[in-house]
Amino acid sequence: MTLRTIKVAEGIRGLPYIIIGNVGRDPETRLLPSGDNVATFSVATTERSKNGDVTTWFRVSAFGKLADTCQQYLHKGRAFPNPL
Repeated sequence: MTLRTIKVAEGIRGLPYIIIGNVGRDPETRLLPSGDNVATFSVATTERSKNGDVTTWFRVSAFGKLADTCQQYLHKGRAFPNPL
């Protein structure tokens, strides 16, 4: 199992990440001193191969209106990105 923290806006070499997996815990929302909301949650991705499965966990942070949307629609065990 691997844990990775990334800034989704930056990704690797300035390219955005596309993370496809399952939400590991319900989003936690908090208020920043600036007044913006931030939602944090984890997403697990699994790579399957002949040698076994490798699971990688990502910590994801969403800000502003996106944080509100994550809080409303994402729940533990749900597919991510969420096919509404």
